[in-house]
Amino acid sequence: RKFSISLRAKEKYEELVEPILIKKPKITLHNGDLMLTKFDWTDADIVIVNGHKLDEMLLKRIARKARSMKPGSRFITSPNALQTSTFQLVKEIQKLTLWHGNAVHIQQRCVPPVPPSRRSQQNQGSNNDTRFEHLIKKSNDAPTIE
Repeated sequence: RKFSISLRAKEKYEELVEPILIKKPKITLHNGDLMLTKFDWTDADIVIVNGHKLDEMLLKRIARKARSMKPGSRFITSPNALQTSTFQLVKEIQKLTLWHGNAVHIQQRCVPPVPPSRRSQQNQGSNNDTRFEHLIKKSNDAPTIE
């Protein structure tokens, strides 16, 4: 039932929204056990997982797989959020359904932190970078950008 609703939503989107877009996104819907199949999430902008059987163990496995997603991509789950530092919670929506209340969690893939060894290299490089010095006009008061 939920998958058929998703299919209808996709059809409506393609009918009403896509005709006015310059660049049409690729929308792929899958119905099934996402851990048993070989879905590639590395290029996904949004992944939606909905299921009342999302226990802690399954959510950990999903979170490990979701690490391959690019920074800025979104992961939407209901009723439980991914428990990982790789994604930060953007919004939580409390939704009342006919059978019970549910929370919808919208999380965003964080930009990976720069490792300390690379961070020190970047800092050293920025101290010696003179590529833009010609744009700075020095006066008695303060430097200004031309």
